[in-house]
Amino acid sequence: MRVYTRDLTPPLHRAPLGHALSPDGVERLFVRLSERVGFRARPHMLRHSFASEVALSTKDPALVKELLGHASVASTDVYLHARWADMRAAVEAHQNTCRSAQ
Repeated sequence: MRVYTRDLTPPLHRAPLGHALSPDGVERLFVRLSERVGFRARPHMLRHSFASEVALSTKDPALVKELLGHASVASTDVYLHARWADMRAAVEAHQNTCRSAQ
């Protein structure tokens, strides 16, 4: 996940007002965010990023399923990304196991 560290003054958020944002309010927020970061930001990007990070850190698709409210754990497969570092570590661990067995 890319991290954008531009100066976001004034802040993108508002102080809690005691009620949820309306759909139009969310849309306006993401239009402003998109203008500031230079690409089209969408609310689902946050959901997907959150789910991907939970899946990566916990390795528990059932937890991701519950957090996102999915009906089936199969729906969480899209959030399970193989990363090069993880794949390399798995291959190296397998090679070390094979060497030890010889």
